[in-house]
Amino acid sequence: MSGPAGPREVVLALGSNLGDRLANLQAGIDALTAGPEITATAVSAVYETRPVGGPEQPDYLNAVLLAVSALPARAVLDRCQAAERERVGAAHARHRHHRLRRGDQRRTRSHAAASAGP
Repeated sequence: MSGPAGPREVVLALGSNLGDRLANLQAGIDALTAGPEITATAVSAVYETRPVGGPEQPDYLNAVLLAVSALPARAVLDRCQAAERERVGAAHARHRHHRLRRGDQRRTRSHAAASAGP
């Protein structure tokens, strides 16, 4: 049996289309990197994008966070979802149009699982 995994690169796509979108992105980054478990290494520029599919909704601000973490992929996902619930609120987080689309979640999880390999 091998020992604990060392730090690995984590790539997180961030987006907000409600309220103060820029403040929401910054709050997400702050929440994700508040402890020593996830360390930011770079943050992309912020881009404004139109929503694709679903109900009528405001445009998004999007960014990418590069970080390193020894956490398993599932723990990183849990941390992301906790940050979303904290910022958006549990009631809003349950609505499909305020969350990552299910297809995007699968791609993100698949990428995280592939990235978590040796």
